[in-house]
Amino acid sequence: AGIELLSEELGTEVADIQKVYLAGAFGTFMDPAPACRIGLLPPELEGRIEAVGNAAGSGAKYFVFFC
Repeated sequence: AGIELLSEELGTEVADIQKVYLAGAFGTFMDPAPACRIGLLPPELEGRIEAVGNAAGSGAKYFVFFC
């Protein structure tokens, strides 16, 4: 629901999303295919989901570098 609401707010479609990065244990240990089948993630995104592990450190570095 969150992905769909954000897409609507941005005036785009879920199908237009090119890549979804899932961080932390949630993303690392979740299999995207079943998550799409049961509706946890929009089915249109299957095949475009990538686990990135613990992204907190990388995100903090990115924030400091670009701000």
